Amino acid sequence: MELMKALTHEWGFIVVCTATTFTVDQLAAAFTNLRTIVLANQDSSAEMGPGTLVLPLMPSSDISAARATFNNWITAYDDTNEEWDSDVLRDVFIILNDAAVESLLAVGGSTGEPWVVVVDAKYAQSGRARQDYTGYMRCLIRSLWTRSDELQNGDQGLEALSPARQYADQISLFDGSPREKVLEPEQPSKGMRIKFSRGTQRGGTGGTQRGV
Repeated sequence: MELMKALTHEWGFIVVCTATTFTVDQLAAAFTNLRTIVLANQDSSAEMGPGTLVLPLMPSSDISAARATFNNWITAYDDTNEEWDSDVLRDVFIILNDAAVESLLAVGGSTGEPWVVVVDAKYAQSGRARQDYTGYMRCLIRSLWTRSDELQNGDQGLEALSPARQYADQISLFDGSPREKVLEPEQPSKGMRIKFSRGTQRGGTGGTQRGV
């Protein structure tokens, strides 16, 4: 929290680490790769310069716990009556889970591009018009700057920017392109898949939604 009080014009995301199967050195290497890739893909003409990128880190266990940890931290910060002078997002954060860390440690390999989970801190499951929206999505790390700029300077939140899913076991992905993209599950559900139609859910209960 002391770090945030000292920030003025910086940009970035608060990072919540839920990974549990890696050593401290491996997590440090993944975090270094995260920062390097974000900066390498930043718009060189943007006001948000390389030296102003900050990625404050905090631990947690899963998405629900991470959201609670993040929101409690924001509330505690607000209780200090300190101004939030930076452009670090406070309604969206990113998660480094085991799969995301693995993708970061495999940079340069043949396992695909590294990614993180972008999470809507204000997500509430009930009363939503979009039943396919889960409050989080994958984002390629090379596209994090673009997503940050859209959320900081645009008029849409993460829900409006999230690709629509047709089936519950698909995963929304932002890769920096204007087209919507979803990933099919690595292990397809057995039986009938749960299908979304115009904001309502239909189909059998045999489908299960994979994690992020």
